[in-house]
Amino acid sequence: GADAAGGDEAELEAALLGGAASSDARPSLALLAAQIRAPAVAVFLVFAATLSVFPALTALAEPAGRADDDGGSGGGLFAALFAPLLFLEFNVFDTAGRASGGVVPSPGGKALAAVAVARFGFVPCFLLGSLAGSPGAPGLRASYVPFLVMAPFAYFRPSGDLARWTA
Repeated sequence: GADAAGGDEAELEAALLGGAASSDARPSLALLAAQIRAPAVAVFLVFAATLSVFPALTALAEPAGRADDDGGSGGGLFAALFAPLLFLEFNVFDTAGRASGGVVPSPGGKALAAVAVARFGFVPCFLLGSLAGSPGAPGLRASYVPFLVMAPFAYFRPSGDLARWTA
């Protein structure tokens, strides 16, 4: 009952504080902030990179060449489904990345922040790729390139439990 719950709280407090549980022994806010600095920066950078590319730039993507069933230059099923397929791919790989968070060990705090910074390398690939009205870069304008770039962007991201990151 109540004693077991109190005992669990005391054990949890002892584990968090790294010693005996005591109501007077509280970690300082500065110490706590120092311990979670790198993971907190990583989380911020992941959200910043993700929200700058997805969904804003994804909605502007269009297929190169516009090869259509009717031979025209504007319609066709592939052109109509290009951006929705990119959204679907992002969601599938994002879900797979989240699911693998419990299986694949997360890197340490500073490595985690480095992985989060590396996600910004995908942004130029999207900007120089197949955005509407963009001349694109050689090699990045093909219709399959946004799909190749979206998969690792969605899958490889720091995910999982923050407590595991700060170990």
